[in-house]
Amino acid sequence: MNEQRLVTLLGSPFVAPVVLLLLVLIGYGHTLSVPFYFDDYSSILESPSIVSGGPAAVWQQFSIRFLGYMTFWANYQIGGPSVFGFHLVNVTIHLTAAILVYLLARQLVYRTSAEDGSQARWRMAFIPLVAATLFLVHPLQIQAVTYIVQRLASLAALFYVATLLFYIYGRVATAWYARGLWMGAALVTMGAALFTKQNTFTLPLAVLLLEWVLFGMDRRRLLFVAGLGIAVAAGLAGVIGLMYHINPFSPEALAGVLRGEASVIGRGDYFLLQLKGLFHYLGLYVWPVDLRVDYNPPVLPVHFGAEHLLFAAFHLVAIGAGVFLVRRAPLISFGILFFYIAHLVESSVLPIKDTFVEHRMYLPLVGLSIATADLIHRFSPLIGVRSVAIAAGLVSLLLLGATRERNEEWNDRLGFWEKNARLSPAHYRPWSIVAKEYLAADRPNDALTALQRASEAKNGGKPGPIRLDEAAVVTFVAALIRVGRMKDAMAVIDHTLSTAGSINPLNRSKLLTNRGNISKRQGALSDAEADYREAIRVYSTNPVSWNNLAAVLLERREARQAEEVLREGLSANPSNPLLMNSLEVVTKALGQSSAPPPASGK
Repeated sequence: MNEQRLVTLLGSPFVAPVVLLLLVLIGYGHTLSVPFYFDDYSSILESPSIVSGGPAAVWQQFSIRFLGYMTFWANYQIGGPSVFGFHLVNVTIHLTAAILVYLLARQLVYRTSAEDGSQARWRMAFIPLVAATLFLVHPLQIQAVTYIVQRLASLAALFYVATLLFYIYGRVATAWYARGLWMGAALVTMGAALFTKQNTFTLPLAVLLLEWVLFGMDRRRLLFVAGLGIAVAAGLAGVIGLMYHINPFSPEALAGVLRGEASVIGRGDYFLLQLKGLFHYLGLYVWPVDLRVDYNPPVLPVHFGAEHLLFAAFHLVAIGAGVFLVRRAPLISFGILFFYIAHLVESSVLPIKDTFVEHRMYLPLVGLSIATADLIHRFSPLIGVRSVAIAAGLVSLLLLGATRERNEEWNDRLGFWEKNARLSPAHYRPWSIVAKEYLAADRPNDALTALQRASEAKNGGKPGPIRLDEAAVVTFVAALIRVGRMKDAMAVIDHTLSTAGSINPLNRSKLLTNRGNISKRQGALSDAEADYREAIRVYSTNPVSWNNLAAVLLERREARQAEEVLREGLSANPSNPLLMNSLEVVTKALGQSSAPPPASGK
């Protein structure tokens, strides 16, 4: 194929959507059956507002991320706890985001191109397609796509990119009504982004960057956009203040809401960690190997040293290069500066519990992909159009292969967490979660060993008394029960319930349910019933509590009461398969006095 035909082919408006669709099918088509992972349970499957609530309940629980969680609510109402629908939406969001990156890159290329004729056509054909492809197939994107609850990151990025694209359309529109429509659409998608994930609060800065890169240093325009951004930020702070009953102009109070989670890391320590973290993100973009959910935790406190000076110097040079290149290489300049803007909320001075996670790269990869595509394109005069196209294709295929292979790992939850624990042996969470997976695989002794490793990680790598968070305590109790250590399990439950201050309602419900299970095994049905009922009172959307209460009632030949309990449980846990199967057993028991009770949940 000669160069002219290659340019014509890649420049066709139909090629990009077809190529991106094929790539997403190859890279993510086999992820539609990937099981739920850890935060998927607490945020979706075990959330009363998602399972049995409505939009008002979702707003009350997740107001700052209302739109993102409403998509989970809609998923659950349509398809129940089936993973297929959740993954289908996630993959569709990722594909749509890649198409928007393609359109944004086209606008950036068109409005910054200095070439004409065939060179301009090649640039317009090559850079947007390569940028969208890199964004779509890079393995760093997996966590925001295959890990269901991180839809928040990909959906927020989709709205973020759409806002920038619509702003450009409105900015260059000549008719007043077209300008108004596009700017109105930009405001809508901006609002959607802000109520999906907090990292999108940098949108006004990204709009300012577009103004500078595409339209120059028009002081009046920049002041107008900056003023608008300040007004939007102040309005948002006011809304958050009203929603959370805080002083919206108190940095500490506002930061607490924006983080959405507690952190024991100080601002200074967090900032120093992020100097290295940002460099590490760039390293994983260039060489994406040994990717994982949890990286080894930081050693606190962080002592300022020579490495922090080097990392700070690197970032200052990179930002300086972005400023210097704004007229010489505007797409590379945009990509560099966009990377830092997109990381500003989560990787600067607002401490977040997890100091380094891959899904934070989803939005910054928009800028890096565009900059990389432009950089590759610049080799065209040196090695020719076909050679550059082949090189870009080979890089994309390698990344696609890595993405497909890593997605395969997500299908095996036990193997996935074993690998994470192996790669991050000093991190508490992989060990605590692999223990839960061992328990699900009926390997309670391995679960107890993994919990011992988790406790050592919590103790700074040293052996000592078992120290676990409340969720891991639930796993610990269940493993003790499985190996027949009933007395030890009961002691742990009683100690935890009596000494812990504010236990998460779900975990309290699980501990009460396990205590009921022990009582039931020992024949103390009245004690078991009392614990199950208390577990239901504490957390009504724990289906195991309902199921096990029904099992006790059936064991006492109270089938009619068991049926009522299961129907009430299904009203709190619609379409739950455990309760539906047990209800079928109970219904038969009402006609057959010798029917066995439903199996106890675990």
